[in-house]
Amino acid sequence: MCMVLLSVLIISLLIISLFRFSVHEILAPVAKTAHLFCLNNLPDSSLSIAELKALVCAENFTNLSDSQFYISSGLIHLFVVSGAHLVLIENLLNKITSSRFLVFIVLIIYGFACGLNAPIVRCLIAFTLNLYLIEKNIHWPAHFKLLIIGSISLSFNYNWITSLSLQMSWIANFLVVLGNNFFKDNSSFFKQS
Repeated sequence: MCMVLLSVLIISLLIISLFRFSVHEILAPVAKTAHLFCLNNLPDSSLSIAELKALVCAENFTNLSDSQFYISSGLIHLFVVSGAHLVLIENLLNKITSSRFLVFIVLIIYGFACGLNAPIVRCLIAFTLNLYLIEKNIHWPAHFKLLIIGSISLSFNYNWITSLSLQMSWIANFLVVLGNNFFKDNSSFFKQS
């Protein structure tokens, strides 16, 4: 089954790259509308509206000085909406409800509100694949799931092959998998380092 899936993904990547087909381009108008809805429903009177827009709706900073400040201080990672935000939302929702379907719907809506950026899509694909594997009682190695998730992400939008944010998201997930699988007997301090 694993080899069949991998073969199908490789063939789909070839077809998508040859014909320049992107699912992301099809969903982009809906994502743009949801993103604008998110931005328009934030309070305008907030003192830190740029930060709020970045944190909640994945809006880029328009002021270069704000952006440079957060980059130089290392706080930019708090404002760049990525898979970590989805994992946080998923964990919060799992404490409130046991409905995986409801959690899935909320995460999809949030993904659209953030404009379906590459790390968000990668995380949504990971969440969907994990739900499927749990439902079917299939146990794949974490590194294989990581390869499949990345390949499906690239199938979603062939232009993301050069996306630094997708690459960083994929590498961060790889490091988490590496820490959990190969260093599971080491201390938490060692794994976090």
